[in-house]
Amino acid sequence: VSVRTAPMKKGAVINGYTILANATNANAGMSEWTFAEKRVGETRREYFIKRFLRPVYLDDSAAAPEAVKQKKRAECERFEAHHRRVISALKAITHEEGNLNVPVEIFRFGNHYYKVTRKVDVSNLTPEQIAALDFRQKLVILKTSANSLKILHDKGIVHGDLKPTNILIKRTEANIYTTKLIDFDNAYFEGEPPENPEELIVDAVYASPEQYLYMKGTAT
Repeated sequence: VSVRTAPMKKGAVINGYTILANATNANAGMSEWTFAEKRVGETRREYFIKRFLRPVYLDDSAAAPEAVKQKKRAECERFEAHHRRVISALKAITHEEGNLNVPVEIFRFGNHYYKVTRKVDVSNLTPEQIAALDFRQKLVILKTSANSLKILHDKGIVHGDLKPTNILIKRTEANIYTTKLIDFDNAYFEGEPPENPEELIVDAVYASPEQYLYMKGTAT
C-alpha cells in the first residue's frame, strides 16, 4: 500500500506509530481515529491518533491542474501552521499530568494530516453514576472542568467544541475523580476564528449562540 493511500488499520505503522486497531469515524466529524503505540526510551506508550480527512495535500503525482495543487497546498500550509501554533500555546500553559490533554504533535504523512495525543485511561462513568457521587467528588469534577477553561481563556484560547464527550473523567491514584479536557481541533485564538466558517466542525447542539451564528454566516 502506498503512503498516499495507507489506511489506519491494525498493524500499520504511520510515522513511527503502530496502529493497534482499525480506525473508526464514530463521533469524529471530518476525521477518523484509533489507538496506537510508540516506543519512548525503554517503554512503549499508547496514544490516540486521528487522521483528518481534509485538507488533502496534492503532491506532484496528483492528477490535477497545477493551480489546483497550489491552492490545496496553500490550504494545507495554513491548516498546519494554525494547529502548530495552538499546540505550542497549549504546551506553554500546562504539562502532561495537567487537566488539558494537549496534543503531542501534528504531522503530514502522505496526503493527510495526523494529530497524536496521549491516551487517557477514563473511568467510563455514566451521567447517572456521576450524579450519584458525593458532593466532594462532584465538586472536584466541576472545579477541574472550570479551571481548564479558565487556563485557556486567560491565554486567549477558545476551545471551540466544548461538549460532554470532550470532558473525560478519570480516577486518580488518590481515588478521586478528576477531568481531562480533550479535542482542540477547533480551537482558535480570541478574535481569530477561521476565515471560512465551514472549517469549524462542531456540534451545533453545544455551540455558543455567537459561534452558531458565525457558522451560519449571520454573525455581526
